Amino acid sequence: NQRPLAVYAGNLSIPYIDWALIKEGIETLPNVDFLFFGPYKEDSPFIIELKQFSNVNFKGVVSANNLQAEYLRADVLLIAYKAEEFADQVSNPHKMMEYLMSGRVIVATFTREYSEEANRELLVMASHRNEFVPSLKRVIKDLAYWNNSALQGERRAFARDNSYAKQIERIEEIIGK
Repeated sequence: NQRPLAVYAGNLSIPYIDWALIKEGIETLPNVDFLFFGPYKEDSPFIIELKQFSNVNFKGVVSANNLQAEYLRADVLLIAYKAEEFADQVSNPHKMMEYLMSGRVIVATFTREYSEEANRELLVMASHRNEFVPSLKRVIKDLAYWNNSALQGERRAFARDNSYAKQIERIEEIIGK
């Protein structure tokens, strides 16, 4: 269909996810479809509540190849953590690099390690929790800009330049190996 698609992937049972914020986004954007990938507990109160929305679907665990295909289908990728409460635990989510490699725009709660990349428009990052939903709305209104080929290429290049292999090369240069 022609409705925008927002995707969230990862362990949906971790305590860092800001489900109340995600719910606010779902309620604010009823014409956006939200897909969630990853393991979750069926009896989680937020999962039960969100399954009631017609624009929400929980897909469970999928293979890495299928997940990459879903990222490419998405219009926006989401990271919504309780950043103020768990600043140290969510400062550098590995999910960010996976998302960046897809090229798709990311809307995220504050993530200290990627704040400079937000300034370069590689992602849209809320400085504070109350900026997340307005940021998501702004991105949804202008997906053509946020997912243009130049920005997608920059996101992919950043991910390639910061892969584990590249980081190991940098460390080896520093230690003189």
